[in-house]
Amino acid sequence: MVETMKNPGSCCAAKSWKSVFFWQKSSVHTTCAFVRGKVDAINTHIDKVLEDAPTKLKVSVNVTDADWQKIQDLFDQEHKWMLAKMQEHIREVNGMFVEERRRTQKRYKEYDGCYFGHYAQWFFWFFFTIGISVAAGSMALLIARYYGQ
Repeated sequence: MVETMKNPGSCCAAKSWKSVFFWQKSSVHTTCAFVRGKVDAINTHIDKVLEDAPTKLKVSVNVTDADWQKIQDLFDQEHKWMLAKMQEHIREVNGMFVEERRRTQKRYKEYDGCYFGHYAQWFFWFFFTIGISVAAGSMALLIARYYGQ
């Protein structure tokens, strides 16, 4: 091996490196096959346990009315707490939406402080519809005059 390290271009060096590579590759494949076999055995065992679970886990419980009432009270408390948390979360998200809307409105404001974008849209649509109406009316008038002769 020392000889091959001194002269890596020699034929012996190529053979020794190839043999080391193939030995490592076969070792990895052997190890993977071993681990795969163990995992398959574990999965098979888990499948068998899960098949038998419904028959082995039949449990019956007797609960007194007082205990049942305690369980129901705990459930009600948990449910109220969960509703309160959800309402708090919804309020927080709504607050985030309000803040985002304010930031968006501020972003589109002009320097004089008026929100021009909304008014510009209405201004455009108002005069656009008037212009289309005038154009359509003039075309109808011209056609009526031409065929009216």
